[in-house]
Order: sequence, then structure tokens, then C-alpha cells
Amino acid sequence: MIRAACAAAIALLAVAVISSPSAGRVFQSKEDAARAAFPGADSVEKRTLALGDEQLAAIVELAGSPPSSNVATVFVAMKESSPIGYAFIDTDIVRRLPATFMIVVAPDGSVKSIETIAFYEPDEYLPPKPWTSQFHGKTLSPALRLRGDINGIAGATLSSAAVTAAVRRSLALYAVLFKGAR
Repeated sequence: MIRAACAAAIALLAVAVISSPSAGRVFQSKEDAARAAFPGADSVEKRTLALGDEQLAAIVELAGSPPSSNVATVFVAMKESSPIGYAFIDTDIVRRLPATFMIVVAPDGSVKSIETIAFYEPDEYLPPKPWTSQFHGKTLSPALRLRGDINGIAGATLSSAAVTAAVRRSLALYAVLFKGAR
């Protein structure tokens, strides 16, 4: 009897968490997001790259924070045999739960766009598109930081810090992997 009551309570709790609007969600697959980011591309190729110790050290030096893994996922968009952009996938913990962002980088090393792929924190902490648009055209520099070139989000400081760090890591990955920065 007690075991059945506990099982019922756990099942009810699971349904509440899964159906809760603050339980988070996946907005789109990484592949779908990457294809949508490059509508004029002839191809969009997913690359999974293992980062060596020297590359990791260079990324940390450039970005100011380490990637969450020594494996980087990037989609390279090609048109007429030339790259037209790179979409980096960055997953990290915002407060207590993960968020995945796609940072699209133009061949000149500037941010083209940012998409939220998945966000498991409550919706009120989700970075809005008008806020992420302030990154467009930015390149990796000391000013690319909160209270520098980037304004924070009132009430979502950790989300704005997470996105800013993801952008810096993506631009550092671009510099190290595709431009040979060390």
C-alpha cells in the first residue's frame, strides 16, 4: 500500500515537472537550426572536433573561460566550395540547468546570429531575440563582455552571462580552429 502510494506520488511529480512551463524544452534540433541559419548554402556539414591541450589553452586564453568539453561541434556552411559561415553549438549550465545556444559566425569572425536550441531554466530567464541581437557584428575583443559592449538582462543576469560566455567561446573556437590563432 505504501509502496503503491509512493509510486503514484512519484508519477504525479514527474508529470508535473514534465508538463510545467518552467521545465524547459528543446526548441529545435542542432541540425535543423544550422540548416535554417544558412538558407543559401550548397551544403552544411557537421563536424565534431576533438580539441588538443594546446587548442584548449588557446581557447581559454582568448575566451576567458573553458569550453564545457574537449569536443567541439561546428556546422560549416559552404557555397561554391567556399565557407559562408560557421555555426558553433555551446551547451553549459545557466543556474542549475543546461542551455544550448548556436552561435553563427561569419567568415570574417563576426557574430552573425544567436539561436537558443534548448533551454531548461524557467522561461523568464530565456534570453529574448532583441537582447541577443546586440551581439550581431561583434568580434572577439576585451570589450565583448557584460557591462562592456554587452548590456545585461534585468532579472536574468546568469542567462546573459551564459550567452556572453558562449559567444566568446565560439569566437575563440573559430579563431583557433579556422584561423590558426594560438
